[in-house]
Amino acid sequence: MAKHFSALKNTLFEQYYFKSDDKFEMKNRKILEAIHAFFMKANIISPVIALSLFTDKEAFELGSFLIQHPGASYEDIITNEQLKYFSAFEIIPFLT
Repeated sequence: MAKHFSALKNTLFEQYYFKSDDKFEMKNRKILEAIHAFFMKANIISPVIALSLFTDKEAFELGSFLIQHPGASYEDIITNEQLKYFSAFEIIPFLT
């Protein structure tokens, strides 16, 4: 049974997981770069620490917002109706 599971797992990784979709990968890269650049510019907290506080969904939403609003300030984000309830924004003030 374990051998069959291992073979199936390896097949799934080779056929699906390791095949990257270039457009998807590029979009994710731009989102991460936007978040990193924002926190570097804001100089509130390390971008790596900040990014680790967001869920994948939150990071995607924040990055998309930052791409659409490249000049957004920290105040703009924490007062935005869609972004202000992200749990990271409750934690960040205690880490600064």
